[in-house]
Amino acid sequence: MAIDGTTEDVPDSPANAAYWGHHPGSRGDSAFPHAQAVYLVECGTHVIVDAGFWPGHTSERIGGRRVLRSLEPGMLVLWARGFHEYHMLAEARRRGSHVLSRLLSGVRPRLLRTLPDGSQLMAITGSAPPRHASRSISWCG
Repeated sequence: MAIDGTTEDVPDSPANAAYWGHHPGSRGDSAFPHAQAVYLVECGTHVIVDAGFWPGHTSERIGGRRVLRSLEPGMLVLWARGFHEYHMLAEARRRGSHVLSRLLSGVRPRLLRTLPDGSQLMAITGSAPPRHASRSISWCG
């Protein structure tokens, strides 16, 4: 499975422009209003399992958090490093899913141990709010 976001053009009308908004650019606003779309898809077939749409200025993480509702135990979910957030990772693990993702450069996982195949078991500790400071999430890296 994969979670990713994109912008989608919506029909150009005053109502859509007011709700969805136009994407600003260096040469002016986009020609059409844009919706921020986030999808949970099956990688092999590209079947859309869940999706959400928000005004174009909305963060992809909003949609990423929403589609977590459709994760099931045993799923392996790929997401881009822009989705990395302790709470999203914790929710995916709470649902019994596993995540494969690049980490932002500022994230410093803690090495738990090196496995026989040379991969490493790492942990990420949440930094905020403080109630999560004692919790950690482990994965193989």
